[in-house]
Amino acid sequence: MRMKPRSICPDVLTRMLVATMVAAPAIAVRGITIRDDRAPSLYSSLASNTLPQTGSVTGNGWIGSGTLISPTWVLTAGHVADPTANTFASTAGTRSIINRYQYPGLDIGLVKLNSPITSFTPIRLYNVNTFGTEVGKDVLIAGAGLQGTGLTGQQAPTGTFRAAQSLIEAFEGSDKFYTRFRTPGSGAADLEGSGVQGDSGGGVFLQVNSQWAIAGVQSQSYYSGGIENLGKYGSGGVYMRTGVNAILNWVLSYATDAAIVGGYVTTGPSWNVNSSGDWNYQSNWTGNTIPNGVGKEANLLSKTTSRRTVYNDKAITLGTLRFDNANSYQIAGLGKITIDVASGAGSITVISGAHDINLPLFLKDNTTANIASGATLRIKDPMTLVNGSVLTKSGAGTLSIQAPIYNAYAAPLVVEEGVMSAAVDLGQTNSLQVDGGDVQLDVNQHLASLDVTGGMVTAGRGDAVVVSTKALSLSGDGQIDLKNGRLVVDYTGASMLPMIQEAINSGSLASSTRADGLAIGYGEASDLFSGTSGIFAGEMIDNTSVIAALTVTGDATLDGVVDSADFNSFALHYGSMSETRWTQGDFDGDGRVSTLDFNLLAGQFGQSLPTLSSATAVPEPVSAASLLVFFAASRIRYSGSRRPLKSADGSGGT
Repeated sequence: MRMKPRSICPDVLTRMLVATMVAAPAIAVRGITIRDDRAPSLYSSLASNTLPQTGSVTGNGWIGSGTLISPTWVLTAGHVADPTANTFASTAGTRSIINRYQYPGLDIGLVKLNSPITSFTPIRLYNVNTFGTEVGKDVLIAGAGLQGTGLTGQQAPTGTFRAAQSLIEAFEGSDKFYTRFRTPGSGAADLEGSGVQGDSGGGVFLQVNSQWAIAGVQSQSYYSGGIENLGKYGSGGVYMRTGVNAILNWVLSYATDAAIVGGYVTTGPSWNVNSSGDWNYQSNWTGNTIPNGVGKEANLLSKTTSRRTVYNDKAITLGTLRFDNANSYQIAGLGKITIDVASGAGSITVISGAHDINLPLFLKDNTTANIASGATLRIKDPMTLVNGSVLTKSGAGTLSIQAPIYNAYAAPLVVEEGVMSAAVDLGQTNSLQVDGGDVQLDVNQHLASLDVTGGMVTAGRGDAVVVSTKALSLSGDGQIDLKNGRLVVDYTGASMLPMIQEAINSGSLASSTRADGLAIGYGEASDLFSGTSGIFAGEMIDNTSVIAALTVTGDATLDGVVDSADFNSFALHYGSMSETRWTQGDFDGDGRVSTLDFNLLAGQFGQSLPTLSSATAVPEPVSAASLLVFFAASRIRYSGSRRPLKSADGSGGT
């Protein structure tokens, strides 16, 4: 008769234990206790070949386990997703953990990675409603905890993943099930094993539709007698069920790009007529239920066979809005939609097709717009970020913002992957944070800040676009492609010039349209006008601004033409031997204004910035020979003053 299981929690292992045991004799691989008559290499091969999505989660002095369920999200135990969790390591390398979430009241958690893992497909989520109960099914378990065999029990050290076979024997309550480490010869699988300390958060996996899906995460271990029996035959793991609707929907509210094997879970009504119609007619929705309320879900799916419009003239509140149809939906009318959830984040998900929201959209809570590869969501009416709510763009598809964004508080737009295009000014109270993907700014921008840690920000697709921001940060793999555009950083405090110079030198700030005779020019606005403000590229800016633009070599004034105004700027600073810049005539970037710079200016004198379809600078009817004479004379008697581009009153310089 089996003794009553005894649970221990949490399973995470302290670094002190690892440190004191790391020199002890060890089996070649670690994580999961295994059969004493099987080679450890078989278990490590099972993990690496079948479950590359598994890995270790580490924090301040402990190790746990987790499973990649989307490129940037790891499913684990709640006590592993604690505030000190900082690293996820797998066969794809190491990622930093930037966010942690715990399911209220259950030992289930999520951690978000700082950059996506794309070298393998994330594991899918098991769905009880689709594939039935978990009990009685053969499974794989995985973990990075202690090692050992069914005879020795758990032993140090930890850290490398391996997987084992097991069987889900029974439920423990309604939210858990458990496995038991069976003895060889008594029904044990060929690669039978058991989770132990350090395996917390490791998954239990069922095979459905010829693919593996995660059905639970290890929360506890049980054993008979003393703790020395943990990991021996007869002990086992207690797993939190993750395949039930409540958990799946919680997971998907954060990891919106995670996938459920066999499809996704819908808990709200779906559009149920193959025609356009009124949102507020019950008969248009499955279950005769109009989706409207905090946390409610609306699904616009495959019922329609051509483009349809869903009209709404009322105030509708949702937590989740999902599109999945190659035929477009348009939501339009005199009403509005508010995204509001009781906890977690709201979501707008596009799985397939190109769809339009053509009525006012209010985000009362942080919201993720997850658009799958090949899909598009167009925001065609104003969007309001209420109380500084954050809009995060995820997924490989396209989010097109075609109407203004309003807010009463500073609010960030976060782009993690895919494409976001802006056909409107995102607004000077909004911050743009780009962690990955491609952001296309098609019109002039006035931002509170621009923070690019990954991906590419492109200024315009053809026309010269001015990107103006109060603060700029470029780090990691982040890049800005100016094309034929202009950059203005209206700083407060210390000048941003050194950072701009470094970004140009490193290639982080560049132009894909650069050709022979062209370069990124840069400098202080105060080099171009003597007043407190002036006009640059059609924009009024103040003199505490750093400016940058693609232009012709020798164009000190950054107006796209090499002419006498540029010579004046060069001559004013000629002979300066340190800390000079492009707008002062230092065109070769050596920190001096010398005859080398004059040669560059003279060689391009009369040239102008080409259109995007042209490859070289365009000549203007000006004589460079006359410039040589003027330069020779000016070296003796030059006493001119700085030439403003244009003063704040609109008058030209002298």
